[in-house]
Amino acid sequence: MKGLVLTHMSRREEGIELVKKGVRLDLTSHICWHVFGLIQKADKNYEEALKSYTQALRFDKENMNLLRDSAQLQTHLRLFDNLVDTRHTILKLRPNQRQNWIALAVAHHLNGNPKEAKMVLEHYQYSLKNVPDYDYEHSETLLYYISVLEELGELSEALSILDTSAKSRAIVDRTAILEIRARILSTQNAPEADEAWRALIEHNPDNHASYLGYLSHLGISTTSPSSSPEALSKLAEFVTLLPRATAPRRLQLTLSSGDEFKALIKPYIVQNLTKGVPSLFADLKSLYVDDEKRQIIQDLLHLCRGRTLKRVGDYLGAARAVNEARLLDGQDRFLNTKCGKYLLRAGMVEEANKMFGMFTKKDAPSPASDLEDMQSLLFLLEEAAAYARLGKPNMALKRYMAVKKVFEEIEDDQFDFHGYNLRKFTVGIYLKLLSWEIQLRSQPEYIKAAVEASKIFVSVSDNPSLVTALSSTSQLTDAEKKAKKKAKKAAAASKAQEDKKAQPNVHDRADLEPAPPKDEDPDGLKLLAAPDGLEQAAKLLHPLTTLEGEGAKHVDVEAWVVVYDVAIRRKKLLQALGALNRAASLDPTHPSFHIRLVDLKLRLASFPHAPPAPIGDVFAESLSKLLPEELREDGVSLETFNSQYLQRWGGDAKKVLAAARVMRMLDSVPLENVEETVFGIFGEGVDVDVPTALSALDFLTSLSSSRVDEFRGKCQAKFELSTAFKVPAELAKLKEQVLASEVGDAVDVSIQGQGQA
Repeated sequence: MKGLVLTHMSRREEGIELVKKGVRLDLTSHICWHVFGLIQKADKNYEEALKSYTQALRFDKENMNLLRDSAQLQTHLRLFDNLVDTRHTILKLRPNQRQNWIALAVAHHLNGNPKEAKMVLEHYQYSLKNVPDYDYEHSETLLYYISVLEELGELSEALSILDTSAKSRAIVDRTAILEIRARILSTQNAPEADEAWRALIEHNPDNHASYLGYLSHLGISTTSPSSSPEALSKLAEFVTLLPRATAPRRLQLTLSSGDEFKALIKPYIVQNLTKGVPSLFADLKSLYVDDEKRQIIQDLLHLCRGRTLKRVGDYLGAARAVNEARLLDGQDRFLNTKCGKYLLRAGMVEEANKMFGMFTKKDAPSPASDLEDMQSLLFLLEEAAAYARLGKPNMALKRYMAVKKVFEEIEDDQFDFHGYNLRKFTVGIYLKLLSWEIQLRSQPEYIKAAVEASKIFVSVSDNPSLVTALSSTSQLTDAEKKAKKKAKKAAAASKAQEDKKAQPNVHDRADLEPAPPKDEDPDGLKLLAAPDGLEQAAKLLHPLTTLEGEGAKHVDVEAWVVVYDVAIRRKKLLQALGALNRAASLDPTHPSFHIRLVDLKLRLASFPHAPPAPIGDVFAESLSKLLPEELREDGVSLETFNSQYLQRWGGDAKKVLAAARVMRMLDSVPLENVEETVFGIFGEGVDVDVPTALSALDFLTSLSSSRVDEFRGKCQAKFELSTAFKVPAELAKLKEQVLASEVGDAVDVSIQGQGQA
């Protein structure tokens, strides 16, 4: 117990050693094992914590605290078979507690056995007596029971219980009643279904899912262009019936096209601009995938000027345009955030931090640290990308790992809900939480951070001198230096105050709480130079390789080739082959996949001998499936294979650049040929965009090519409006102009406002 107390007093190592000593002194003590489990759980070492609880239960089989904690850990680790046994034991010991019945039903349900869940819930309901009206816990239990019946296909019984419970006031959630009723009646093709859907829509007119469900019930597809007129006609009825609802108008924009879209979009934009809706641009963003709709909208919006300039490569002009839009309403958080985002895209990190700083804590070490505490994924990812473009992979890696930390905290936060939701009987939302958590790492933000961070780890593994070069130069901006100085000053003041306390009051709880963690690596250089960089990258990417169903669809070719890059350097040959096979199944002509095929052949040629048993046969079989015929034994040379790829895909700039990168990998190809191939992206009929041209410029620069300036000139001629290809001296002057008019514009806006007043 002393060890347990010390671990909460910033004397963690000493406390853990005492607890281990206690366990060694009495291996049969359930208390010792329980305390050991508590400490392991606090360290988020859930597997070991469960082992400790299991040991404790060997010596105290009916300890409710141990059983409840074990059940929570089993749920968290998705060990549903064991969870059923534990929940059954708890129910036998405490059959009078309602939550134990629900917990057992949920355990069976999670274990893929809804029939057993139904039986448990029925036994539970038979035991109930004198349940008052509007009992929320009983209401949630009935809704869960109905959902189980619906899953089992027993729709008539589910509908009967729903209607009876609604009339008797046993179910109090009116929205859930309407949703379930409409869904079941639709599945049964009942004539009352139409009325049920309309009642649901009138209950909440701004729920998009209700309209889509109603159209689906009518057999109207929302993805087929041929069904659009019928869908628009139905939505128009609701626009007239529910004039204050936004959802039917917004769905009309998604389903319409051409002149019909033009007629609908203008009043929608004008109405929202008049109201000053800050999220209007984000609302319309999804329509931009349609070229025709994008052009129609661009003819009507102020922020679109900035977006257009960004697309043509004028990132500084885009930031200036968005800043002008921001000055129209200096208190609009959306516009200020958008401006900060565009400043980061333009490489103006310090200015972007000042912009974001208007909405962060003034006593924080820096706006960046406060935004990290608030788990702003938009900021972390955009600033990481900005640092990467500025040649600061250490700071970029630091931000990407901060994103990883956010997702770890989200995953850990679910732990408390395993007990909380069952106590509160919110079973339906709890099951949704668990299914969402399973696919947590399929979020685009995590995939982006994991892939980009792994790329940095791989680059350092291939070229350790990067760390030395970065360590020898100052990497901090002026704002970061000020923030670092401020943090150092605050830490010194805190230490001085502690030194003044000759005899601290042991009864003061503040003395027992750990001090806030200190950032031991503000520049990210220690993280970049970590000896286990590839291992960290493997841990980052592992969740992507285990995703299933819809989640797996978010993992693209670029992610799989990075999995290969890490695995092949860790000598994990089967993992590397598996990653390339997954990439090939998505797009066998992808430029990154082409580069890795050649890389694999080069690495295999350097191996002294074939992989040993037992992986040798599996490896050979997987390799034969992966390699195209021309790269198998007695096939064409890698030079010929690459030339064939270039001839086949010479009209795609990204694939032309990939062929040039492969040439560089082959020692037999002269530098002049590589340079000429890179210049081929400007050939007749080749489709090239600004990001690809920038990648090509970076590639030529890495080769120390004498034709860099010539290529830069061709880029500038191709993209006349772009500022992305300017030399650093020219960019510095242009950056000064981005916010130069800010003060004057703000004054003009103020004067206009006074004149109107």
